[in-house]
Order: sequence, then structure tokens, then C-alpha cells
Amino acid sequence: MNPILNEILEIPERAGEVLASTIDPLPLHVPYLGMGSSYFAPLAFKYMGVPIYPELAS
Repeated sequence: MNPILNEILEIPERAGEVLASTIDPLPLHVPYLGMGSSYFAPLAFKYMGVPIYPELAS
């Protein structure tokens, strides 16, 4: 399988691991600006129900 697709498909699992860890949580209710993978990572959190707001950077 395409390595890029593999990485994208791992995002929800890795996001769950981060949310379950004891590190400081992500700041909520704030916009996350990004393009490419830096946009898709917070988008995965949004679809998991986390109140963050991914926005595409110009």
C-alpha cells in the first residue's frame, strides 16, 4: 500500500493514543491552521468529537 496513505490511515489511532496519554491535552476551542498533513491531523480529532477547529492555511 502507498506509504502516504498508510500514514493518513493511522491518524485516528494515533490521535486516540494521544488523547488517552497523560501528557497535557490539546488546547480546545481554538483554530488549528495547517496545510497537508498538518491540516489532516487536527481534522481527525474534529471527526472524533474533540472541540477543535481545523482551518486550511493559505
